[in-house]
Amino acid sequence: MAKSKFETKDINLASYLKGIKEYPIAGIKQEGNMMIFSFMDDDQKQREKDVLDFYNNEGGFLSYTNAWKDLKNMIHNVKK
Repeated sequence: MAKSKFETKDINLASYLKGIKEYPIAGIKQEGNMMIFSFMDDDQKQREKDVLDFYNNEGGFLSYTNAWKDLKNMIHNVKK
């Protein structure tokens, strides 16, 4: 059975999942002018909780900010 993935166009959410929740990035692709970040979705219930925590502003933001900068750099490197 293939593992499922969670995808998002929201760079802020992707930064939170990468930086705060330490989800490994499974891939990045371009769709038009948007970049889509993919994460392995091994535990859907936990991922749903983590996404809700993000939108409810739970957790710290220093690591989040650093991860956001890293992802932004990835976008510019993929576009080259």
